[in-house]
Amino acid sequence: MKEEDMVYGIKAAIQKNVSMISMSLAQSLSFMCDWSSGDFHVKNIASLQALRADIVTVVSAGNLGKYYLNYVAKVALWCLTIASCTSKSEFMSTLTFKSDSARTNSFEIW
Repeated sequence: MKEEDMVYGIKAAIQKNVSMISMSLAQSLSFMCDWSSGDFHVKNIASLQALRADIVTVVSAGNLGKYYLNYVAKVALWCLTIASCTSKSEFMSTLTFKSDSARTNSFEIW
């Protein structure tokens, strides 16, 4: 996929007035930008336009190849970055909540 295709998809989602855009990116197609160098990719500007249209953009690393545990770095500040822990949807660490109750390999939302 080319950057232009991604921008076209974001713009189409804005026109259709979706509530969320979810992108899972492979290693070869990053969503990175170096803000300190003024590197503003058009896909980041397109995702900002989505935010202005009250559309949340969620970006995650893809699972391309043998070593699928990749990450997305330097994502635009207005995008949410998510990750998966394993291909079996298992959590590999212990979560401790404010109530001091620890849960291993599970996650609950109340």
